[in-house]
Amino acid sequence: GNTGNAAYEMKGLLFKHRPKYKEWVPREVLLTSEWVGYRHFETTEMLEVLPLSELYSVQKEEEAELVEELGARPASFTLTGKVGSSLEDCSWTFKCERDTEANAWVAKIQHHILRIEKEAGEGWKRQLKTIRTPLKKLNSWHFYKQIVVLMVTLSFVANILEFEFLPEEGSWLAQIFALCDVGFTSFHALVVLISLVGQGRRQFFADPWNLWEISAVVSSGVVLLIRGPYSTTGSIRTIRVF
Repeated sequence: GNTGNAAYEMKGLLFKHRPKYKEWVPREVLLTSEWVGYRHFETTEMLEVLPLSELYSVQKEEEAELVEELGARPASFTLTGKVGSSLEDCSWTFKCERDTEANAWVAKIQHHILRIEKEAGEGWKRQLKTIRTPLKKLNSWHFYKQIVVLMVTLSFVANILEFEFLPEEGSWLAQIFALCDVGFTSFHALVVLISLVGQGRRQFFADPWNLWEISAVVSSGVVLLIRGPYSTTGSIRTIRVF
C-alpha cells in the first residue's frame, strides 16, 4: 500500500514469525494512526501494510501452548483480522526483545483499533440521523398511510380469495397467490423498518402496536422460510387489519 509521508507513532526492529518456514525473521515494524506495516530493516520498501480498520484484535502470546507452538516468548504479540480480500481470519505474530516493548506495541495498537471502531460507530449514527428525519415525515404523511392501508386491505382480500379457491399446489393460480404472499410480506417488513428507523428504537418498541406488527412480520417470514412460499402466511399478517 501507499504509506506516503505518514508520521510514525512507533518504530522498531522486531522479529516476525513465518509459520510456513517455522522461523523468526528481523523486520522493521512501523505504526501510524491508520496502519501498521513492516519492511526489511535494511531497505525502505514495505513488505506489507495492515490497515488498523481491518484488524480487530491484538494480544500478547503468554499462554503456554501458544508459546510452545510458536516458539515465542512472553514478549510476543499477535495481530488478527481480515485484511484486503481475505475471507478468513489472518494473523501476524511479532516478537520483541523486551516484555515492556511488547506491552507498548499492544497498548498503542489496541488504542487505535478501539478508536477506529468508535469513530465508525459514530459515523453510522450520524448517517442514521440524516435519514431519520425524512422517514419520520414519511410516517406522518397522509398519502403514505393510505398506501399502507390499501396494501393491508389487498393482502386481506388475497388471503380470503386463496382460502376460497384453494388452488392446487404447483398450479398457476397457486403461484400467483404465492407471489402475492411474498410481496405483501416484503412490503409489510419495509413498513416496519421505516417505522423503526423513523421513530427511533426507544419510541418504536414503547408502542405495543409496533410490537404486534413486527411479531406478525417475523412470524410470516419464518413460515415462508420453513414451509415455502405456498404456505398461508397471509392469515397471520392480515390480522393487523383489525
